[in-house]
Amino acid sequence: MRSKIDFYKPLPFFIVLSVVLTATSLFFITTRGFNWGADFVGGLEVTVTFAKTTTVSELDAYFNAKGLRIEIQPVFTKPNRFYLRHAVTAAEEAGKVDVSKRIRDHLLEGFSERQPVFEQTRMVSGSVSADNKRQAIWVTLMAVLAIGLYIAFRFKAIFALGAVVAVLHDVIVVLGFQSFFRTEFGILTISALLTVLGYSVNESVVLFDRVRENIKSGKYTTFRDLITASINGVFTRTMIMVATTMSVVVVLFLNSSGSLKDFAQAIMIGMLSGTYSAIYVAAATMLAVNRYKSLL
Repeated sequence: MRSKIDFYKPLPFFIVLSVVLTATSLFFITTRGFNWGADFVGGLEVTVTFAKTTTVSELDAYFNAKGLRIEIQPVFTKPNRFYLRHAVTAAEEAGKVDVSKRIRDHLLEGFSERQPVFEQTRMVSGSVSADNKRQAIWVTLMAVLAIGLYIAFRFKAIFALGAVVAVLHDVIVVLGFQSFFRTEFGILTISALLTVLGYSVNESVVLFDRVRENIKSGKYTTFRDLITASINGVFTRTMIMVATTMSVVVVLFLNSSGSLKDFAQAIMIGMLSGTYSAIYVAAATMLAVNRYKSLL
């Protein structure tokens, strides 16, 4: 069933909303920065398995009481196995503190009856983490560039402009929320950003494809009518896909912890932003660029 919504009647409001969201996100990014994870600032990761039932809340409370900031992520495929991550502070590094031994000693002291077994210890050095950060930035920028080139090749330059503006909007919004909530920025965050990029460009491509079909039909005399009809043509399909995908991501968010929960949160924000931006950023950008023409 095709909807008949005039999406551009409240366009001025959504233009202001987009500007506010982008500006606020940039403000948090520049003033608060990110809560970088061990992959980007260097740190320690310990894999430990307990012989008896152990929960994340128990471990979290115990380490907090000991004054250690440890990110705890359960391994759902194996009960009582956990990834323990600790970003080594400058004071710890300067004092040459053996954080790995400290974590082991605390667990052997507080959970000795549960027989902890330390399976793997991994330390990420500062130089490796710096390389990870540079590579993450380049991967994201190259993905945005590739999206623009792909859209320009498949459609026209005006479509590419709308898609790139929408993608940049989504990335900035996700990063803004990441900065505001101080969730850990790790490798999974980059995975979430790339997922959001893929989702956002998919929404834009679906809309642009319908726009191209409607141009060929010759039914519309103004660009605004063309865009509005195209959005209505894909709106039901978009809402069904958002509802089904979001339900899975929400379940993951509610039933996970640590970096996996942060990953699900970034995906949720990115999906909402991507759905919104396909209509009120990508298409609105095309409308603004094409305002002095009747049609493409």
